[in-house]
Amino acid sequence: MADALSVEEQNAPPAGNPGAPGRPAPLAPARRLAALLAPASGDLEQRIAERRAAGGDVINLAVVEPELPPPAEAMEQLAAALKLPQIVRGAGGVPEYRAAVARWYQSRFKTSLDPTREVLPLPSVEEGILGLAEVLLNPDDTVLIPDPARPIYQAALAAVGARAVTLPLRPEQDFLPELKAVPVEVTAKARMLWLDYPNLPTGAVAPASFYHQVLQFATERDLLVVQVADFSEYAFDGYRTISLLEIPGARQVCVELHSPALTYSLPGWPAAFAAGNADALRLLRHYRQQLHRLTFVPVQRALAETMMLAGGDWIGQRNLIYQTRRDQANGVLEQLGLQVWRPKAVPALWAGVPSGYTSEEIAGLLVTQTGVQVAPGNAFGPRGEGYILLSLTAEEGRFQEALGRLRGVEIPPRDVVHPGEQDEQPDGQPDTATPSVGDAPGEEQADAR
Repeated sequence: MADALSVEEQNAPPAGNPGAPGRPAPLAPARRLAALLAPASGDLEQRIAERRAAGGDVINLAVVEPELPPPAEAMEQLAAALKLPQIVRGAGGVPEYRAAVARWYQSRFKTSLDPTREVLPLPSVEEGILGLAEVLLNPDDTVLIPDPARPIYQAALAAVGARAVTLPLRPEQDFLPELKAVPVEVTAKARMLWLDYPNLPTGAVAPASFYHQVLQFATERDLLVVQVADFSEYAFDGYRTISLLEIPGARQVCVELHSPALTYSLPGWPAAFAAGNADALRLLRHYRQQLHRLTFVPVQRALAETMMLAGGDWIGQRNLIYQTRRDQANGVLEQLGLQVWRPKAVPALWAGVPSGYTSEEIAGLLVTQTGVQVAPGNAFGPRGEGYILLSLTAEEGRFQEALGRLRGVEIPPRDVVHPGEQDEQPDGQPDTATPSVGDAPGEEQADAR
């Protein structure tokens, strides 16, 4: 049995970490999460801090999070649900919520789901991504992920010690991964393929023909597909998104993640769900039960009713607002010399920066000249270099003020530098430790222009 420490010994600074008397040294994060948890300290953050310190304000158009009022039904149903007895135990959640999700899939996508086995309530799609990684991946397992992509993908892999192989999303391929280019030896070590359509950050959408390719690829290579589809109900110009689960046989190899909180403009509400492969959802449900990771019952009950009451009219009116903003912002960015990919879905614009500039240089220039903050594309991965993301989700007055400020920006011309060139290694690959499919020696990055 170890000897007990005296009070003086317990209060002493740790060996090798001298600090002030009685004050322990700062805790260091786990090595696998060190890069993820490192504080932001780049030039863009410095410019934002300097502007605020000087008394200037910053309009944040870097985060895609709905700001419009939710449907009245959602608030009314939550108020009613809070008054009900909450006698629901287990990670499986409220049966009426799972049934509502199954009805929504049938109505929206003509897809039948078993609400008991093929639907699982979650607090967020991020919880779904992390949870599936935790229950299905071993250290050093490989996952195919898109690049550019949401930072949560790399974060989830870092948390479990798994490895990523990135699939480049190129404009000449409509920002769809070229699955046929993935070597068999790569997928021999892979467990999952992660997708995201409608896509954040690019705004790209996936046609049925691509989903058929995904199903064939996953079946032949023995992969589970995790598809994030939380922007499925944000669509413009009459476009109607489809679900991967609409493809016959997809439920056997796919889990799709949705967020009613995002759909109904309820940021902060713990309201999402996973649908599809019953085995994966069974493991995730059991894991969440063991850790007591449950989803707030009143929110589930409120959304079970909201999904039936708040239909196409509210969503259509909401989308028209973002469509109008999209067109307005598209014109402003093009006047500045950026090349914009006009999205059919997702309330954000993905734009190629002028030749000779990096993503962070343009984002920094906009903050310095106007106080408008956009997201530099490299925040979404090496293939995001050469782009910026501008969110359409800001309060209307602030959004219009941001556009007015941007109209006065001057971007001096520079010599041509192709996106990614400034960070390339001698073999032509992006400067990143993450292996990428299709980066043969000497291959150039796709030009954002």
